Amino acid sequence: MEGNIFVSPSGRVSQASVYDLMDCEMATYPSFEVSLTEIQNNIAGFNDIGSLHALGFYLADITYFTSHADDRSIHGKNGDNNVYIYKTKMMLLIGVYKEGIEPG
Repeated sequence: MEGNIFVSPSGRVSQASVYDLMDCEMATYPSFEVSLTEIQNNIAGFNDIGSLHALGFYLADITYFTSHADDRSIHGKNGDNNVYIYKTKMMLLIGVYKEGIEPG
């Protein structure tokens, strides 16, 4: 990680990370460990939405069922945990909402 930039806890997300589209971590929660392979697969998933719906995806060694996917966002669910991945022109933004936290 360049510069050791961390995303500060806000009470609105349980874990979060920001990556550029070249797989470089820009900022993260200190305990949120997403593998390079997971980031690469999720970036590629924006170009293969059918695969995301059929197989789901992995993030921090957790399998998520894909509840929504399009060319801008991927939403996944694992039990009471939700993850939202958004792709901008330059970044990949990831937010995990564990049980009891609603996105907002």
